[in-house]
Amino acid sequence: MTAKLHRRLRPRLGLARVAECRYVVLNADGRVVLTGAARPREDLTFQIEFDSKLPPSQYNVMVEIIVNGDAMNAQIERIPVVIAGGPAPPSH
Repeated sequence: MTAKLHRRLRPRLGLARVAECRYVVLNADGRVVLTGAARPREDLTFQIEFDSKLPPSQYNVMVEIIVNGDAMNAQIERIPVVIAGGPAPPSH
């Protein structure tokens, strides 16, 4: 199973501006376990893959979209993420 986050840029951002999605991943105890940044893809979504970086567990991902390097008054969104362990068992 792959844990991915997809977020679409709001149309008002425009294509000419430089945007990035900065994120902080918190474990169940509220400790920071991963940080990073993602650039928008061609379809103006951000994709962050965690499977190879985090063990199976529940996490909260705090994300903000930064435009032209301006983080002033940026809206921070909390997204709960569950990374499952291993492949699902076969159904009978």
